[in-house]
Amino acid sequence: MSPIGGAELCDAFGTEPRCGRYAFESKTEAIVEARDGNVKSNPWFKSPSLNKDLIERIHRVRLVTKSRDQGWATSVSSGNWTWFELGIAKSNDTSNGRVELRWTSHENRFLTNGQGWREGNIFNRHHDLLKSLEDGDSIEVRVCARFRDWKNHAEKGYLVLDIGCETFNRKPFIFSQPNPVRFLDVLLSEPDRSALLQFLGGDHNQWKVLQTPTGPSARTGEAIVLASNTETNRILHINTPYGSDLRTTQDSENTSSMPRLDVIDADDLRREGFNIHRLSWDQTVEDIWNLKIKYPFHLLIRLGCEGAIYQRPGEYDHPLLIYEPESVEGHFLQSYSDRNLEFLAVDRETLKAELKTAWIAGLTASLAKESDCSIKKLCETQIKEAVTTGLSWSRRVAAIKYPKVKARKPGKPTWHNIKYESDADPVLMPVPVSGLEENAKSSLIFKSLPYEPKLAARDIVKKGLRDVLPFIPTARFGDLVAADRDEVDGFRKIANAIEVYLGENKTKPKPLSIAVFGQPGSGKSFGVKHVIRTILKSHGRATSELEFNLSQFQEESNLQTAFETIRDESMSGKMPIVFFDEFDATFKQQPLYWLSHFLAPIEDGISLLGDKRRALGKAIYIFIGGTEKTFTAFKDRAGQQDASSNVNTSIVATSLKSFLPSDLSSLVDMEPLSYTLSPSWDYSTLQGIFYQIRDFTSSGKIPIVFFRDFDTDLQSEPLGWLKYFLAPMQDGKFFDNGHYRPLGRAIFVFVGSASSVFMPVTGDTDVPVPVGFKNAKGPDFVSRLRGYVKEGYGNERFSSLKNVVTGYAARKSESKPLSLAVFGAATNRQRFTDGMGGSVDIRGLNQTDERDEMYTVRRAIVLRSMLERLGPSSEQPIQIEDGVLSALLYVPEFRHNARSLEAIIAMSSTSPGQTLGVNDLPPNDQLELHVDTEKFHRIRIAGHKEVRSQPDIELRKRYADIEWLKRTIGRNDNPENL
Repeated sequence: MSPIGGAELCDAFGTEPRCGRYAFESKTEAIVEARDGNVKSNPWFKSPSLNKDLIERIHRVRLVTKSRDQGWATSVSSGNWTWFELGIAKSNDTSNGRVELRWTSHENRFLTNGQGWREGNIFNRHHDLLKSLEDGDSIEVRVCARFRDWKNHAEKGYLVLDIGCETFNRKPFIFSQPNPVRFLDVLLSEPDRSALLQFLGGDHNQWKVLQTPTGPSARTGEAIVLASNTETNRILHINTPYGSDLRTTQDSENTSSMPRLDVIDADDLRREGFNIHRLSWDQTVEDIWNLKIKYPFHLLIRLGCEGAIYQRPGEYDHPLLIYEPESVEGHFLQSYSDRNLEFLAVDRETLKAELKTAWIAGLTASLAKESDCSIKKLCETQIKEAVTTGLSWSRRVAAIKYPKVKARKPGKPTWHNIKYESDADPVLMPVPVSGLEENAKSSLIFKSLPYEPKLAARDIVKKGLRDVLPFIPTARFGDLVAADRDEVDGFRKIANAIEVYLGENKTKPKPLSIAVFGQPGSGKSFGVKHVIRTILKSHGRATSELEFNLSQFQEESNLQTAFETIRDESMSGKMPIVFFDEFDATFKQQPLYWLSHFLAPIEDGISLLGDKRRALGKAIYIFIGGTEKTFTAFKDRAGQQDASSNVNTSIVATSLKSFLPSDLSSLVDMEPLSYTLSPSWDYSTLQGIFYQIRDFTSSGKIPIVFFRDFDTDLQSEPLGWLKYFLAPMQDGKFFDNGHYRPLGRAIFVFVGSASSVFMPVTGDTDVPVPVGFKNAKGPDFVSRLRGYVKEGYGNERFSSLKNVVTGYAARKSESKPLSLAVFGAATNRQRFTDGMGGSVDIRGLNQTDERDEMYTVRRAIVLRSMLERLGPSSEQPIQIEDGVLSALLYVPEFRHNARSLEAIIAMSSTSPGQTLGVNDLPPNDQLELHVDTEKFHRIRIAGHKEVRSQPDIELRKRYADIEWLKRTIGRNDNPENL
């Protein structure tokens, strides 16, 4: 009789085995003891040979073992070095019994003197193990250990196969000899007894609810205590305090003999004012590191459903990060679109809370299976396993109860079916992080891995992204793969900005503007396109992509036509994605000429056509620069007098309205009118603006009107606009076709530039008065102003205008506008850059500076993609000789960045199944167009010799460590490298 509930114990399959669960039992014990750093791996038992038809019917495979280790360890935090593997044993074995493919099933019980049961990972039909089985193969169980004195003593094992009949195979595993049960305190800040016990209650009824215990966080409310029926041997206290408890608890002491693990959600810390970004994993780790939290207890900071950071008691500088490399905190929850949530009838906060409860349940269930000795020596080793379980459980609960696939019906997550939902498990990576450097922009996580960039780059090209990138923090959006920290941060910022923008529901929307800079030929538009497409697709939004190169525009009307096209697409219900390439081009011999034309669309969501204001609607604008390599360089560059001001109209309007009495304040239109005067306009345009203002005043409103760049030229006339404002300011009237038209009550705010000619008039005597100021009616204009502020628009600066605005309000019979001014504000460039909702610098394939270690990885990702396109499939790319590969990866510079690499591959002689060698490269005179051929061939020859020589000890050690990383995440490894 098998101890596995519902399983038929057997030695071999019949001719056509019926649907069911079959268990193959070990016949002997197995003991493996390691002597050094080499892996000791012995076969234990295996399944019968499997024919092709039977392999196709296998739904899942699982190993269950009763075992122990040596019961002690000199360095507990170094890891658990005993484990079990499943491998494929070939029927036509010509390798003396060597298993060619292996996958980790599970780690042995840690620090145990007594035998106990442990269930391995589930290998379902989508796993490489089952997909790699061939006719006649067997599944073999291996017992493994590594490093001196580590011993794996396996007493009993069952290899369990579920054959066919999906519903039958959901039956739970039930042991006839369950492990002894310890009990744990779990104190929740937001407790949900029924949900937590629902997840854990199926575990042989080991848990029950006790009374709320007294503890350090009693104010958090009810608590859940998971316990056995005998209330003795309490071994661990798990606490989930509020973020505010972090500061007060830092000064506490652990006076209990029972270890205490505090689990704090990163979102709680953010609500308490801690600055923790959701960009790259590097940035998140750095932010938490900089908090310098020396906590008296074991501290686990939960990072959504994607990761966690663990700190030992009293330490902060050697944290353990468990994370999903290809994701980032919050991404999984964000992957549920509004349509998903509507279909599932759940709001985002409820979903978030339930996934957190599942996370805590998985963590608790994992730690409950540890031995007393293991819990007393709690450290990274047990935490890694527990966090991995918690993260997997949160994903499994989501897949069961809130499936995003409509074809699957929502179910009830219980302890039994959570354990079978392995399809949803993320690929997680544990990394001990150390060596944070001040102002370092390289990846500290990457530095903590055995990979170094040049080695990773070679493996990416030769083995593919799947072999390397699961270990490296990356960002993936469609066909875009970014591994460089700066690029990852930039793309994540853009993605976050788009998510927020899509959730806005403003009555007068304006576009989301994004700036992209980089080296020529670096592929600036490629990455941003894939980020935007991926996010909009996940929200089910229809899009329309438009591209305009401003260096090709011949006149201003070309841009106006572009805005009309954008508006047409927006009105059709599509989201326009608009690329303005070379927006910083020179026009009419004026640098940055077009910037002033983009200010109204960026700041107010309108385009100006003569005297008409046209709403542009929602859109995403991508401004691709050509004059600088980085957004910061463009933002900080001085030189051009690109005059204008950076006044936030909403802040100014709010400030002015606060000075008005309540009866008048209600009449002020809080959506201020804003106009940027252009040198190309004429007076008829300004007349149209005055008529718009009069429409507001005639309806009883008091509009606040901004005239930006009022001190710009009119055609070729310096300060030509001033004379047309004199009558409206003095008499409240404007001239039209021989008649003066009344304007009514309004508040005019004239906004000038940092280089404004009005600066000396306002007290800056060091600035000379320009010639022609008097002739342009400058003094007359100034005399009509009733107040001004300089260099800013904050409430504190506008407080000086309080008496002026209050007096205007009191003079209710006054029918002309109140005229105010803001001088010395920011430039067009500042207004433009401040209007950006995000930016990213594309670093390209060349090394940007001596600290740029990731340029070879960036090259490798692009090169691998090119080779896959040339091969018969992505799994069979064109191969490259080692020397040529070295030259392409390590040559100091491609003259035209990615375009040069693409050109070299395109000019080479390539065909499917061929290896690209030196004789296939283009002639040197053609190669010289893209690289320094002398340096290229020098690296090629040196690289060829280096690779052909015997790998040195350090290289062998690195590859051994890399293969060990693969083992830790359940990937099949090459035993020879270990």
